[in-house]
Amino acid sequence: MTACRIALGVGSTTAYALAGRGELLFPACRVGRQWVVPTAGLRAFLGLPQQESTTPVTS
Repeated sequence: MTACRIALGVGSTTAYALAGRGELLFPACRVGRQWVVPTAGLRAFLGLPQQESTTPVTS
């Protein structure tokens, strides 16, 4: 819930409530018991440029 503290200035209780209701202003998804916020969606919400991938793509 660090993303919510940084982006929205809210605590963990509010962040979990917003995520559970689908009311976050950026994408988040549930993976098992954890919430995951993709960095691309968070960067877009914050108005930051996207990072270029440094990992080579293999086929």
